[in-house]
Amino acid sequence: MLSNKEFIKNLVIAAAFIALGLFMPGSTMTESAALISNITGISTGIGIGWLLKTFIEQKVASNTQPSKTVA
Repeated sequence: MLSNKEFIKNLVIAAAFIALGLFMPGSTMTESAALISNITGISTGIGIGWLLKTFIEQKVASNTQPSKTVA
């Protein structure tokens, strides 16, 4: 189960990878034929993948919480 701190930490990591991929000089937004474009594309993909992983883990964790029953 992801706590709120873990969820926020994972969002920050994903955002850092995406920002690195989009704003690095020579990124896919500015040059399409450079080696750095491949590296930034991989970085952006890792960021998007990490973001999806975070939301999937959060969704699974919220669905598997035990229900509170009042006795």
